[in-house]
Amino acid sequence: MSFFKEAITVALDTVVPSHCFACSKLLSDGKIICADCFKGLELLPQNVCNSCGNAKNCCECKDNVYHFAGLCAPFFNKGAAQQGIYSLKFSNKPMLSDFYGEFMAETVLKRFDDIQFDFVCAVPMKPWNKLVKDYNHAELLGKVVAEKLNLTFEKGVLARKFFAKIQHKVKGVNNRYKNAYKNYTYKRKISGKVLLVDDIKTTGASLDACARALLYAGADEVYCVTALLTDKTVEKR
Repeated sequence: MSFFKEAITVALDTVVPSHCFACSKLLSDGKIICADCFKGLELLPQNVCNSCGNAKNCCECKDNVYHFAGLCAPFFNKGAAQQGIYSLKFSNKPMLSDFYGEFMAETVLKRFDDIQFDFVCAVPMKPWNKLVKDYNHAELLGKVVAEKLNLTFEKGVLARKFFAKIQHKVKGVNNRYKNAYKNYTYKRKISGKVLLVDDIKTTGASLDACARALLYAGADEVYCVTALLTDKTVEKR
């Protein structure tokens, strides 16, 4: 860091001190997470399935046929990592996209180092949310991932239908997949290998629906990266 940038950082920390996004501890080093909470971030293990993204002992590929060719994520959907994503989504903390986007890009390089992606796009937000939110958090993450991977971020490839039922209110995995397929469509024709970005993979229904729409739009293959992935070992306990 140059002397000028360092001086600006110190000045901003003095005037507007930062806080840890997980525990709210006051920080004075320009960071957004304290050392203790950073240590508490739960990374996915090395031994994962590159198709469904889960740990090998929780692979879902035998029970599902996905429209996406692969999926990866850096963190489990719990603890400090979850708190940060919720702050990004619901508490107007767009600056957190840089933190997560960097880890997501590193995970893509690690898991899909042999894939030559043509562009990055993001899962679209609910149409009515555009009226009350200043940004689409998935889009912010996608732009950071694209920048880190030296790829183009394409906006407006996918659309979410206005009158579709809210996904998290739908009960049952099969019903969530059926509802997700009704939720998403493509807006224009495309080609090539696409990297699709979202915040969290729970059942994977929304990602799969978006991947299907991208294939209909002309994509050769679709791969996904999310910031968080729900731990299937917890669900089986």
